[in-house]
Amino acid sequence: MATTRDANAIAGWRLEYGFQNETPNVACNVAPTTLVGNMLTFAIPVDSPAGARPSISGQLRIEMRTWQ
Repeated sequence: MATTRDANAIAGWRLEYGFQNETPNVACNVAPTTLVGNMLTFAIPVDSPAGARPSISGQLRIEMRTWQ
C-alpha cells in the first residue's frame, strides 16, 4: 500500500494497493476516494474468490482527517 501526493486526485492524495496473491510486492490498484467535509476516505474491496468457502465480502476503509 502506498499513499502518494497527487495534484490531480481528490484532495491531493492517492492510495494504491495490491494483494500478495495477485501482484506480490506491487501496489497497482488505485483505491476509490471520497471527500466529505474534512474527511478523506479510501475504500479497498476485500472479496473472496467466487465459490470459496468460507468466504468474505466487504471493504477496508481508511480515513484521513485534519488534526484538531
